[in-house]
Amino acid sequence: MARKALRVIRYDGPSPISPSRSKTFFSGYAKLDQALEYVEALLPEQEVIQGARRVTLRMFPHMALRELMANMLIHQDFSITGTGPMICIFDGRIEFTNPGSSLVDVARLLNDPPSFAQRKKAAICR
Repeated sequence: MARKALRVIRYDGPSPISPSRSKTFFSGYAKLDQALEYVEALLPEQEVIQGARRVTLRMFPHMALRELMANMLIHQDFSITGTGPMICIFDGRIEFTNPGSSLVDVARLLNDPPSFAQRKKAAICR
């Protein structure tokens, strides 16, 4: 399972030519908040003044990042060896990848009923 650890890589620029930092999280889904904090610290943010308050605007919403990370970790294919889930942060975008192919046709992601394998994984996570 160590090879299935979440790896986060920050690249300088828009291409994967020059990685600037990398960190691996071996705790998986159990301590998702630590990995989420690390990812959010690497993402650009901007402070604006609204009225009398200073507000931090993030490039990506916290809830969206959390949902993407959780789904990436839960829905990975554990039968594929040698690779694990990865988050690549570039200038202007972020990519979430995990090993394997989708169990559901990509065109039917929104309205396809859950499969037996998905129910088993959900039961394990509960």
